[in-house]
Amino acid sequence: MKKSTLLIFLLPLALIALNPNPPPPPQVVQAELDKAEHDFWKAMEMFNPWYAGPLLTPSAHVLDPGYLVIQPYIFVLDNYGKYNTRRHSQDIPKLIQVNPLFLAQTGVVKGIDATLVIQGIYNTQNDVHSGGYLDTKFGFGFQIVKEQPYIPAVKVVFSELFPTGKYRNLDPDKNGLDGVGGGAFVTNVSLNISKVFWWVIPSHPFNLRTSHVFSIPSKVHVKNFNSYGGGFGTNGKVRPGQQYTGDIGIEVSITQSWVFATDISYFYFGKSKFKGTPGTTSSGAPATVGGSFGDQLSLAPAIEYNPSSKIGVLGGVWFSVYGRNTSNFIAGVVSYTQTF
Repeated sequence: MKKSTLLIFLLPLALIALNPNPPPPPQVVQAELDKAEHDFWKAMEMFNPWYAGPLLTPSAHVLDPGYLVIQPYIFVLDNYGKYNTRRHSQDIPKLIQVNPLFLAQTGVVKGIDATLVIQGIYNTQNDVHSGGYLDTKFGFGFQIVKEQPYIPAVKVVFSELFPTGKYRNLDPDKNGLDGVGGGAFVTNVSLNISKVFWWVIPSHPFNLRTSHVFSIPSKVHVKNFNSYGGGFGTNGKVRPGQQYTGDIGIEVSITQSWVFATDISYFYFGKSKFKGTPGTTSSGAPATVGGSFGDQLSLAPAIEYNPSSKIGVLGGVWFSVYGRNTSNFIAGVVSYTQTF
């Protein structure tokens, strides 16, 4: 007998000798998994947590066909500073923004849902007032993994941001407050993951979410004063930088109806590049178009009240922690959600 053949016969015997405790048979493993799932659903029946938030991090669950969720928001923001390239906050004339947002989500087929987000904004700064309709988002979500006792839910969302907000030929006397859109078609790919943890503190289960969104904007044709700067006679194209948004959200059940929630949000955007005629400012100086890269870290603690599994009310604050070439702000946020 060849040595190689002999090794093939002796190797399993050697492994058994090194590991005298062989793995349990498949039926024992399956019985343990069945018991874990039974314990999970038993715990859910004892304390079935109701969650409606948090404020920023999206869900990783696809809505089933025949169901509709609506969720209006109101954001009231006080932008009192701006972070420079060295992350130092500098005072600016206070900019107050009121941002109503409406989200609608419905199931399309099993495992796929659709979401529409429409919103507007009102700006006021130095006795100048303006606002308008913001860009609109529409997309489809796909359930990749359904949540199980020890497995998180995983959802992938493909969405498009449509340039419905005003972004060019702005009024020179409004200091850019009427520039409420980006002018670009933005393709977004989002990976959402969430899991309810009930075994850590059975009387206070918590829901952990995370979301990662990668955004690719199209080129934008700008004229005169626009959302990227500009002035009289500006004419050209802007290539906005790519963007990334990463959110972590947690909801801790105080009771079945009352929940404490918080978000940690990070946003990054790349440099915007311009090609064309820059134009001139009101003072006759050459206008600048585009801008440097930047980022921002913010927090959003909130309280939820859920009178039933289909209705929820959220209220909280959202504020920046640090940033670069972004605003330093604090906001009050109120939201209502209902499932039909």
